[in-house]
Amino acid sequence: MFVDATSGSVTVTLPTATTRKGKHYIIIRIDSSGNTVSVARSSTDTINGQTSISLASNTGLTVASDGTSKWAFDVPPATELPSGIAKSKISTTGTFVLADLPATVLNNTQDNDLGAHYVQISEISAPGTPAADKGRIFLNSSTNKLSIKKDDGTSVSLEEQGGGSADWIVQSKSANYTALWGEAVLVTTGASTITITLTTASGNSGKKVLVKKVDSGSGTVIIDGAGSETIDGVLTITLTGQYARTELFSNGTNIEVDV
Repeated sequence: MFVDATSGSVTVTLPTATTRKGKHYIIIRIDSSGNTVSVARSSTDTINGQTSISLASNTGLTVASDGTSKWAFDVPPATELPSGIAKSKISTTGTFVLADLPATVLNNTQDNDLGAHYVQISEISAPGTPAADKGRIFLNSSTNKLSIKKDDGTSVSLEEQGGGSADWIVQSKSANYTALWGEAVLVTTGASTITITLTTASGNSGKKVLVKKVDSGSGTVIIDGAGSETIDGVLTITLTGQYARTELFSNGTNIEVDV
């Protein structure tokens, strides 16, 4: 966060340290006015043993939470954040709570060199469901695996995507569905025809997906490649009969049947 106190004094209040173990905040003062910029605690927390810290002109600090009641100084901040990171800026007088400010995001229109940085993520059971066409990355406390919460409310492990030696991500479906690489899709058709559309093969060479019809209903499962992509040279293949299954993989351009 960049703070410009040219028009008046500013107080930045840190959120409570209790639920933010390992989180870091960088606050940089970018003006040289005589106004004050204070970084204050919440509740009974301390900041390097103090209740508040004052920033001199054109200086900054980085603090990290211990997860209980303390914010401690971390490495000194640079005078500029890495290229491509959105910067929150305060240029009006008042008191601001860091937890209420927009999250830092990467620009999706260019490559970004973040340098020698890392992100530390605390375990949680699951975040809330994101808005349409969004996803939320989190460390799943149940599986201890880096995962993503999708906009349909489901969560998948990023560590298991793509098949290979990792466990399958099992999805049970009874309606049309677009399968992700690394999933084992178990389809109950009843008397209906269910279409399982595959994720594009382009850029996913070597990744696998498994589709299986698990019920004895008279319906069928149609497996359809993305767009005009083919499966062993044809646009679709069909599974009929209980326990019929196929395992497929991407060759980077189209889909091939493995089993």
